[in-house]
Amino acid sequence: MLIVVCCAMTINAQVKEWSMKTDTGESVLLSEIDYLLAADDCRQFSVILKNGATIDNVSEATFSEATSIYQIKADDGLSLFPNPVRATLNISGCQPGVTVAVLSLDGQLIISQVATADSMTIAVDNLPQGTYLLKTDHSVVKFIKK
Repeated sequence: MLIVVCCAMTINAQVKEWSMKTDTGESVLLSEIDYLLAADDCRQFSVILKNGATIDNVSEATFSEATSIYQIKADDGLSLFPNPVRATLNISGCQPGVTVAVLSLDGQLIISQVATADSMTIAVDNLPQGTYLLKTDHSVVKFIKK
């Protein structure tokens, strides 16, 4: 006899990822690094990120585990996951009729949708990697796009 028990629940999980810190003061997750570039007989190298940005004049780097939060829950019940996100941001705890906006860190509106139910998804796969804000009438939550 085989018994399968299934339940649905929300988990606030921490995910450990490796990060690299350079002697130039930059810290970056290894999953965001495309490659390292150095010339022969050169004591410095450049870190090329997947989003096309570079960290130049690096002569030393250290590696450690960094923790990222899989789900963020705001005080008013708004919840978003995964964080960091690659393609689709899942949002729950919305009030139907409320405008949900994705903003850049400088406040520029990037995406705006009206919630039609308690939960919704927003496609963010076309956004460049970086940090963004998710804003509703009563909450502002920071998330990371990988």
